[in-house]
Amino acid sequence: MRKSTRVRVSPAVVISIVALVLAAGGTSFASAPVAFVAKTLGLSGKQKKQVTSIADKEIKAKATKLSVLFAASAGSAASAGSAATATNATNATNATNATNATNATNAGNANTVNGQIVQKFLFTSKETTTPLQTIVQFGSFTLQARCNAAKPDLELTSSENDWDSGGTTTDTAATNHSLYGFNLSAGVQKDLSAGGLANGGYETATTPSGHVITIIFQIDTGNTLGANECDASGVAIGS
Repeated sequence: MRKSTRVRVSPAVVISIVALVLAAGGTSFASAPVAFVAKTLGLSGKQKKQVTSIADKEIKAKATKLSVLFAASAGSAASAGSAATATNATNATNATNATNATNATNAGNANTVNGQIVQKFLFTSKETTTPLQTIVQFGSFTLQARCNAAKPDLELTSSENDWDSGGTTTDTAATNHSLYGFNLSAGVQKDLSAGGLANGGYETATTPSGHVITIIFQIDTGNTLGANECDASGVAIGS
């Protein structure tokens, strides 16, 4: 008759295997089942402490490299998959709030949108006549503003030759004025304010090298900001 052969595993091996399994599961997995595993395998109190000690050491050694997949809050995780709040995560893929994430799909206070720079501007003066001053600079484009005989004046220019522009402005009589220009020379100024008559409008300009700027603006005389003679404000988007 053949006798069954039983392989005896040393207690040390059992303790090591159990500890590593618990460590792989993390602290949330390791804390509760230790007592259950100890009872099932018949571990003594001393062996139970050994299992817990080994598991704790493994967890601490791996903690800095762990990723947080579905945590409610990931303070400084390398990767936060679906955390509700990822404060300093390197990559916050689906985080509700990515405060200081290196890569965030939606950044609340970003000054770029899809690689384009977004900048607001405001020019105001109590003087009736002022020199041109630069308020926006994107690539080869420069937007300047001044108060000219108590009328606000916005001037767009490029340092490149053969630049084109197009847009529309509306004056105080609700009349539209076209702002088109083609193959403009470097340094030529494009008047966006229609000689100070415009209430507001928009303009987009491009250069042969690929620089693009879009300006959405409003201008006013003596009505917007108290007793100021000239006001001009808006948003510029460019690259």
